[in-house]
Amino acid sequence: VKANAAEALAQNGLELESVAITDLDQTDLEDFNPSNRFDAEGLTRLMEDIEAKRKLRNDIEQDSMIKIRSRNLEAERQALEIERESETARLEQERDIEMRRALQRTEVARERALRETEAEQAQITAREAIEKARIANEQAITEARIASERETRNKEIERTRAVEEKELLAREEIERVRIANQRSVDTTRIASEREVRQREIERMRTIEEAEIAAREAIEKARIQQDRVVT
Repeated sequence: VKANAAEALAQNGLELESVAITDLDQTDLEDFNPSNRFDAEGLTRLMEDIEAKRKLRNDIEQDSMIKIRSRNLEAERQALEIERESETARLEQERDIEMRRALQRTEVARERALRETEAEQAQITAREAIEKARIANEQAITEARIASERETRNKEIERTRAVEEKELLAREEIERVRIANQRSVDTTRIASEREVRQREIERMRTIEEAEIAAREAIEKARIQQDRVVT
């Protein structure tokens, strides 16, 4: 090609230093005659070469696609690993923040509970003081009431005792009068009963003496009659 071009350029006074093929194309397959031995052989080699090139290109494309997919997979795996590490770091940071917040909330709750406990203890102490004062006041009132009731009961007992003593003396006097009256009545009754019994005895004795005299008279009459009969 360079020689052919150099000869034509030399005729015009030009010199060809270098040449480059910028466009090279094969003969169209339709221009080959399959019935021609040389065309058939050339067509066969051309088809084999084309098929080999197509296969090589396909292998290269497949290898390239596999490498690209492998690189993409590795890149995705690395991205996932980075994302996992980032998520782990984020979760660790959130956990650390949450733990600090929990500790802070716990400390705040502890301080609040301590203040509430102190306030409640102060209220309890105040209520206890008020309750003690109330109990002491009620105790003083109760003791004063008990002392007043004791004094009232003592006065009532003294008054009742005086009344009972008077009533007892009156009952004793009434009983003495009753006993004296009863004794007089009993004496009169006994004397009357003794007189009645004496009269009854005298009457029974008179009757008995009369019966004895009658029996003696009858016995004497019977004896006298027996003597007369004998």
